[in-house]
Amino acid sequence: MADRFVYVLTLCLILCSAQSKADDDHGENVVTLKKDTFNDAVSSSKLFVMFYAPWCGHCKRLGPTWNELATVYNKLENSPVTIAMVDCTDETPLCAEHEITGYPTLKYFHNPTDFVRYKSGRDIQSLKSFVEEQQQADQEKPEVPEPQKGLLVLDEKFDETIKLGNYFVKFYAPWCGHCKRLAPVWDDLARSFEFVEDVTIAKIDCTQHGSVCSSNAIRGYPTLIFFSNGKEVEKYSGGRDHENLKNFVDKMLNRKPEEKEQESEGKIPEELTDSTYEEVQSSPLAFIKFYAPWCGHCRKLAPTWIDLSKKFSETEEVVIADLDCTQYEEICKDNKVRGYPTLLLFRHGILVEEYSRSRTLEDMYDFVHEHIQERDEL
Repeated sequence: MADRFVYVLTLCLILCSAQSKADDDHGENVVTLKKDTFNDAVSSSKLFVMFYAPWCGHCKRLGPTWNELATVYNKLENSPVTIAMVDCTDETPLCAEHEITGYPTLKYFHNPTDFVRYKSGRDIQSLKSFVEEQQQADQEKPEVPEPQKGLLVLDEKFDETIKLGNYFVKFYAPWCGHCKRLAPVWDDLARSFEFVEDVTIAKIDCTQHGSVCSSNAIRGYPTLIFFSNGKEVEKYSGGRDHENLKNFVDKMLNRKPEEKEQESEGKIPEELTDSTYEEVQSSPLAFIKFYAPWCGHCRKLAPTWIDLSKKFSETEEVVIADLDCTQYEEICKDNKVRGYPTLLLFRHGILVEEYSRSRTLEDMYDFVHEHIQERDEL
């Protein structure tokens, strides 16, 4: 009886050990990452990571397929990606840092801050196709030039500095509450125009350079003034959010000198934010330009895009809009934007077509009009 008890106990231990190994390992070819190895790995190579829990049934079912995927990529010399896994019951802080709220969660990391969450089928072919798409995205990713400039801090040489070119200047005092609230928005505004040669975003501390502020009749803080070639053009009085400030600068740059007192006719393209994007995209027809401020082709297209918006100013079901991919990277990633400008047409939130014709006003107008007719015929 004693021998039989020992045999049964031994068999149970072996089975439990085997089950634990099957649950935990997800295959011998998958790289297991922990907190102390994850950061080095994601900084040195592309990673496709399964965040899992050993007790999770979906994780167990995915395990053999994940190991098969690792067999394909992890055994390649100079492999473009490493297939890895993280046990969130052991590495809870690491999983919390990456906002893992369910299992399994699959993320493809291009680098420590650029990742894509995988949401498609869990068969081997779907997973391989996704990896190939991400490799192609890396190859097609536009090369971002070095910034022309950042936020310019002005001093007593104010007049000499701004005598040539366009400057949007914030006159402020460090103790001013409104100035403090505006500071991060002003920094973002400078980043939006850091690749644009035609304008410089600047600031000057009136507690340090009082004579400059007095000569410009500054009576309160913050005061925002647009200068061109040393002359005051307009004192800004609109909303102090990024969207309104950016629209103001764009308006000042697009105006011709003799038109500065004349408001543009028709509706200009709507500048989208993360809070307005979904609503606009869900319009009956939304034609959206995804762009970057440093992109020369985008700047060349801008006047035509405004004209296109004016042509549809009386057509309620059509929205012509812009989205700055340097400000809203996640939205652009979700739409697989790989180059600038990318022009996408949506109907009630569904992508209809990427525009690929010539960027003349006539061709873009015909493109949108054709889809209006298609909608009417449905």
